[in-house]
Amino acid sequence: MRRSCKLVLASLVALLTVVVLVPSASAGTYKVEDCTRINTSYRTNLGWSEFIKTPGTNFAYENECTGTPPSSALYGRQVFAYYDNYPHGSNAKVRYSAPIGSGFSGIQAFSDGGNLSDDGLKAALIFHDNGDDPVVVPGAPFRGQYFTYTIPGSGHRTNFEERVKCTKTSGTCNADHIYTRLTDIVFTVNDYTPPIAYSGGTLFSGGVVSGTKSLDLFAIDGQTGIRAMFLVVNGHGFGAKYTGAIGTSCAPTYAPYDAYRVMRPCTNGGQYVDTVDTRQAPFVNGPNTVFVCAVDGSGGGTCLPTATVNVSN
Repeated sequence: MRRSCKLVLASLVALLTVVVLVPSASAGTYKVEDCTRINTSYRTNLGWSEFIKTPGTNFAYENECTGTPPSSALYGRQVFAYYDNYPHGSNAKVRYSAPIGSGFSGIQAFSDGGNLSDDGLKAALIFHDNGDDPVVVPGAPFRGQYFTYTIPGSGHRTNFEERVKCTKTSGTCNADHIYTRLTDIVFTVNDYTPPIAYSGGTLFSGGVVSGTKSLDLFAIDGQTGIRAMFLVVNGHGFGAKYTGAIGTSCAPTYAPYDAYRVMRPCTNGGQYVDTVDTRQAPFVNGPNTVFVCAVDGSGGGTCLPTATVNVSN
């Protein structure tokens, strides 16, 4: 089944603008950069990023995101402290969250941090799973340089944070403008949850079929969304449909990284309704091998178990 799906996809080039190898159930990896503004209300999620701080502290952030990428992509997102009397343990962060069923596996960005440690206040870049299993980017944040980091061992985490924290165990920290700023961020995200596909219509009604039959395909995906659905008959692509996008193209458009501009670029669910004429190729009289596939925005996919459709015309 896995081999047949892969062979079929080579014949779908005319139908799909991007060739994706789809085994019966596969995960995908994609890149994303984002220019969504952080909401000015603390702990309010706008899109997939938020600013969180210890209540009553003077931590602050800046978020400037204007112009046309890539020159100004995700420009000027920083966390900083420049007052005195930050209680021990207090902190502030810009947190990025991947959709449930996916996780960040790496980052590339320009890091512009200044006075990264002063009187117990320290800046850091951290991946974690809602506070658990933290992975600290070694040596980061950096002063005036691009960097790339991948979590070791093909790992991934739900969250990524730019953080400034008073690391003292007692007393307070005093700051002389401690800050971390990341610009031109491109995340690598593992979408480890394949889409779910369904098939229906009179083509799959059982028994012997003839003439024109209805086709009703449906797929859902809660991570990157559904990018395409198609029917495969006797090893040939027979119908394909791209679903609508959320706000922007459902194909990666941000060069040079082949990245999306939003975390969930395609619609969560898609339906493909059509009719097929069993008197026309690739159908033949007798048994026909038929299966349905769905591809999500990361290139991961699902092919339903092979069905046999008996045709007599």
